Amino acid sequence: MMVVVVACAAVYAGKHEGKIKLPELVKSAIKALYPAGEIKKAKTEEKSLKLYEVKLDANGTEVEITADADGTIAEVETKEKVDSLPAAVAHTVTAQGGKVIKAGKEVSYAQLKLVKLDAPVTKYEVKIEKDGKTTELQIAADGKILKEKTEKEKKEKKGKKGHCKDDDDKEENEK
Repeated sequence: MMVVVVACAAVYAGKHEGKIKLPELVKSAIKALYPAGEIKKAKTEEKSLKLYEVKLDANGTEVEITADADGTIAEVETKEKVDSLPAAVAHTVTAQGGKVIKAGKEVSYAQLKLVKLDAPVTKYEVKIEKDGKTTELQIAADGKILKEKTEKEKKEKKGKKGHCKDDDDKEENEK
């Protein structure tokens, strides 16, 4: 197995790129989740906590895993086929009308402070097209819509001055 590792550590002065060595605990934790997965790319993210973002291929599925240096998996993101969405999520998408453009699954195992969760939290991100507009939905595994953002809202937010991404997240329509 060939592993290519790339590092991007964001610091206050800017980004520095270079090669990183993925800690064995991180590799072991990822291998436990995806035994047949092949790591394609890894980088660090400094957010007052060093996180490793690892991209791998697991039997043809693109997987992105975020973990800290002690091997705690924070999050796993995968691209999902529309026909593989759980019935409750598919039902919610169908009720919205339109056509699914893209779907993904995000499973959180720990919060940003990397407090390990008692049980993983799974949510699905789906883009649909309806009436000429693109809408991004975040849907819980039980089918409940957690967030909804339309193309028009995204364009309006990009036009604002003096705001940051965190402010955008707070402004999203939460249900």
